[in-house]
Amino acid sequence: MKEAPVGQVLGTRPAMESRAQRKARRALEREVTRAARAAMPAPEVEVDDMPRSTTGAWGSRTAGMWGPAAPALPSHRTTSPRLGLATPMLAESGLGHRGAIIGIDVESGSLFALDPWELYRAGLITGTSLLCIGNVGTGKSTTNKALASRLIALGRKVAVASDPKAEWVPVARAVGNAGVVEIGPGRPGRVNILDAGPRALDVDDAAWAQIAFQRRRTTVAAVLSQLRGGERMNPFENTALDLALDDVGRRITSPVVADLSAALLNPDQEARAIVGDSGAALALTLRRLVSGDLAGMFDAPSTAVLDPAMRMFVFDTSALLSSSADALAIASTITSAWLNYVIHDKTSKDFWMIVQEEGWSAMRDPKTVEQMDERVRMAGEWGIANMLIMHELKDLDMIGPPDSPQRNQALGLMSKAQVKIIHRQAAETLPALAATLGLTERERDVVAHLPQGHALWKIGSGRSYRVRTLITAVDASVFDTSARRAG
Repeated sequence: MKEAPVGQVLGTRPAMESRAQRKARRALEREVTRAARAAMPAPEVEVDDMPRSTTGAWGSRTAGMWGPAAPALPSHRTTSPRLGLATPMLAESGLGHRGAIIGIDVESGSLFALDPWELYRAGLITGTSLLCIGNVGTGKSTTNKALASRLIALGRKVAVASDPKAEWVPVARAVGNAGVVEIGPGRPGRVNILDAGPRALDVDDAAWAQIAFQRRRTTVAAVLSQLRGGERMNPFENTALDLALDDVGRRITSPVVADLSAALLNPDQEARAIVGDSGAALALTLRRLVSGDLAGMFDAPSTAVLDPAMRMFVFDTSALLSSSADALAIASTITSAWLNYVIHDKTSKDFWMIVQEEGWSAMRDPKTVEQMDERVRMAGEWGIANMLIMHELKDLDMIGPPDSPQRNQALGLMSKAQVKIIHRQAAETLPALAATLGLTERERDVVAHLPQGHALWKIGSGRSYRVRTLITAVDASVFDTSARRAG
């Protein structure tokens, strides 16, 4: 049978094709395909300028380094959660957009936003407490102020329980509708230890009298304990204090410590018949607040009121750095009491972040540690978020010796924080820090090499983000404490 021409072989298959014609056509197609491939240039893939073979591979078999120009890699199918576990801080689904924008997630390049209450509502954390730890010059203060001020812009509220360096005062003035109380010798600010705090609108006179009595009783008892070196009052002194507080509460609308001291020294006939002169020792102890070394700070009506309608409140305690430890302890007790008045208000729907600057200083007072621990445990019910700020784990050495109850309670506060913001730490402190905060080996390595303005944000027990804090020019003028000190 006569063979078909080549053009017909490479063209349309004839209607009637013999077996021999089909074999010839397929052989010719294979030959043409091989010739076409050989004529194509090899892909431009070069490694170390090694010569390419004409087969489309790079390298040299004799040199022991070669490979295909387009390697065929096996594919693997998995889920996003599993991929996130395999590559932490890289394949992360993120926290979402609900919250204050803090900066840039360095690994993904996306914006990083956070609101502890939104995380709690989403079930990503089991408590709203925060811990921020970082050495001087790492950007710790800027990060904290950025978080606080931007949460305020979202409707949250912030109270700084103690501002020992007056760093938060410019922030309060910048956000507006804020209160600042300056406490210290020679300062105009006064904090009355007998303040009853704000009164809810739905509380009648009888109920308010009882609430005011209990608040004053708790605060004065704590102050007396501090001034007496932790000595407890005996039953006669307890009764004398109760009777004196009841007396001044009925007679005076806004009593001060001098009124209480007078009632303790000169009880009425009925009270004297019960307690005798047991109140005299308490009155002499309180005398230090009126005419002793602590005078001029806690002996007059308060110059400011913690109004729940304020967006921010700051207790400026910078003038107390050169004062006695008693002055710092009393100021801490009173500010904590004021904050409790607000956060315990069941009628309020506000969410407050309580900032504790120089946390180690506040935790030297056992009463304050107990109050902070209560706030951490009750944060969800009270609608608060506690922010504890420290430099490094060694700060706990100033609280108490190792294995002391107070130090262990402070360590518990740190470990309970569900949002941990960790700036660069010294290499020698990392092992203890990793054990306390539950850092993985990779997280520990990240913390050791963080540049200024970067922090590791550890959310709950399984999420970590390396975040670069972003600030505007206006932010820098308010937040940058180093620039103000230099100026």
